[in-house]
Amino acid sequence: MKESLRAGVSLVNRVQVDRDRTIGFMGEEGRVYGTPYLVRDIEMTCRQLILDHGDAGEDSVGTDVSIKHLAPTLLGMTAEITATVSAVEGRKVTFAVTAKDDLDQICSGSHGRFVVDTAKTVERLKAKVLARYPIDLTQLRPLTYQGRWLNRQAGELRRPWGNRCTKQWRPSRRRPAGRTMCGH
Repeated sequence: MKESLRAGVSLVNRVQVDRDRTIGFMGEEGRVYGTPYLVRDIEMTCRQLILDHGDAGEDSVGTDVSIKHLAPTLLGMTAEITATVSAVEGRKVTFAVTAKDDLDQICSGSHGRFVVDTAKTVERLKAKVLARYPIDLTQLRPLTYQGRWLNRQAGELRRPWGNRCTKQWRPSRRRPAGRTMCGH
């Protein structure tokens, strides 16, 4: 983390409120900027500010969010999100956040993020996956570049995204029974 990331540094992000950022449970006339999407946009604004002042191989993860969503923003309006660093304590960065649209202030609050080393975080996540899904790594061998693995002990094909293809070929001399059309 560079010394340029200190209290008072800010970033303004303008977001066009499109259909994907709105809630629809109140009908078409009630489509407004949804709070979960506002929180996501706040997090991405704060993350971008840290990336702008971070070293190579660093990123950040969110630790806390506390906002008040004060007013609705209509579909098609522009929301202006301002994130200002309020404190830097080691690798923890706290932001004061506000958001406004063309007419009103729509949000105020705070957000906390923690700066992490990306490579170390990935290693910790791999260790957690192995703790959750214990397998013998010596029994795995790669099949293709697509990330599929064959577990020779269990005789099964393991994919991180699950078994989506279920359509089977009809058996013939050239195609054995049990193979799916996509070859899995």
